[in-house]
Amino acid sequence: HVTWLTPGRGEAFQHALTRAGLKRTLAPGPRERPLPDRYLDQVYDDLDRETRCVVLRFFRSAAPSVGSTRTRAQAARLRRTFGSRRPVLVIWGAKDPLLRVSMAALQREAFPSARVRVLARSGHWPFVYDPRSVRRLLLPFLRG
Repeated sequence: HVTWLTPGRGEAFQHALTRAGLKRTLAPGPRERPLPDRYLDQVYDDLDRETRCVVLRFFRSAAPSVGSTRTRAQAARLRRTFGSRRPVLVIWGAKDPLLRVSMAALQREAFPSARVRVLARSGHWPFVYDPRSVRRLLLPFLRG
């Protein structure tokens, strides 16, 4: 979301964001199903000032395209900090219109031993679109 990347504009957008505006912002891409209203209402209810600031910081930290010098530097920092000492599970939706599925495997640049699982029927929000498959992958991983 380009507005979020622009200092001042991103803050103004987050400050003025209404429930209806959030629903428009998170409207599905051409290959995705709409998110359930109940889920969107919960997201809005949880969207306090601190969370809105975190959203802006996250988007701004990840702004450069994948493969850029800055992104590679972030991956290297994560690899040095966590490397293969931490188990990592990456769950990705194959139909994600925002983050290409090819980016799932790139998570191994930061976490070399990551287990990457792509859900064929899911989009950007796998835990919403396909909660059974996410649970099937996540629970054994957490138990391990």
